[in-house]
Amino acid sequence: MNAVYRHKMAVVGAVAFAIASVGATSVHADDEPDRVALAAMLLRDGHVDRAAAELEQISPDDKGANGETIDKAQYYTLRGVISLRRKLWAPAAAFLQAAIQAGQKDPLARVFLAQAYAGSKRYKEALGALDAAGEAGRKTVGTWMLRARCWRMLGDKKAAYAALVAGGTMFPKSIVFARRRVLLLVELGLFQAAQQIGKRLFAHPDATAADRLAVAEGMRRSGAHLRAAALLEDARLRYPHDRATAVLLARCWLDAGKIVISARRLDAASMRWPKLAVEAAELYRRAGMLNRALRTNARVLDPARKLRQRIGLLIELERYEAAATMAPALAKQCLQRDDELRYALAYAQFRSGRHRDAQRSLHGINDADLFARATELRRVMAACKEDASRCPR
Repeated sequence: MNAVYRHKMAVVGAVAFAIASVGATSVHADDEPDRVALAAMLLRDGHVDRAAAELEQISPDDKGANGETIDKAQYYTLRGVISLRRKLWAPAAAFLQAAIQAGQKDPLARVFLAQAYAGSKRYKEALGALDAAGEAGRKTVGTWMLRARCWRMLGDKKAAYAALVAGGTMFPKSIVFARRRVLLLVELGLFQAAQQIGKRLFAHPDATAADRLAVAEGMRRSGAHLRAAALLEDARLRYPHDRATAVLLARCWLDAGKIVISARRLDAASMRWPKLAVEAAELYRRAGMLNRALRTNARVLDPARKLRQRIGLLIELERYEAAATMAPALAKQCLQRDDELRYALAYAQFRSGRHRDAQRSLHGINDADLFARATELRRVMAACKEDASRCPR
């Protein structure tokens, strides 16, 4: 809904108050002000709450400052526009319907009514209101985007696409239609067509890294991981300073089953964004590239995460002595309170021949599963003490 209502605000800001200001000239010098005229001026100046407060003091059946009947069409239109500004869709629709029934002829009232209907998820009625608005329902970017959204929410993606094409033809300089067309094609699984439209979209002077990201994410979610990765490889070269591009690229390669490529892309990105190093090291570990993982781990900035990952890597590499010597560093970071790390340290100490240290590390483990494993490790250490040939090699 956000995209549509960003366009809605452009429409409202430019022409909404043309309706609201019809017949509003000035506040009368009488003791009783013309509250409808005052509300129109306040609304035109952006004082939504103050305008609403003025209108809430009168009813459409009251008499005006000079004794004349209040202009009901004007009154209800103002109430409708105020409700739109507050995103109160159902009241906005009711007020704008009342304005039209009271004789409001300005076609923009029907455009606003369409926006209120769409906000209330009454999409068929929104399309009907846009059609009833005539030319006003076709002359802005926002109205065409609203049409496309309504058709899409109704499940008619073909009609939604046609609305985007028509809007793009009418407003060739606007990038929003190409953006939505590409995303809709991706949603439909028409990836080749999406790529063709995407080339024109990405060549647009207003195109950004976010455009490629949106298309690539749509492809990734649709299972087209390699297509998404190819798109982002190009984006990575064009936008080397965009972190989101680098992260999504690594994810696409991972989803495609290319874990080594994913690790390398994230590793390269971690040179610019060091916080990514821990994830890059984990990917190398999953790929079986343990030494590379250890080198990447050396660049991890967070001490706790670095130590936690490092001890696991050293144990996988069977570098037990190096892992066992991490005890002081783990204690400094208060990580020895973590049962999993206590067990890992104890295992490394045992395998490096430091049985007393291992016993101390095992003491105090409370986790049920780890307690059972600690008990087993104590049994193995006891057996090893009795008979060296029973020690693991």
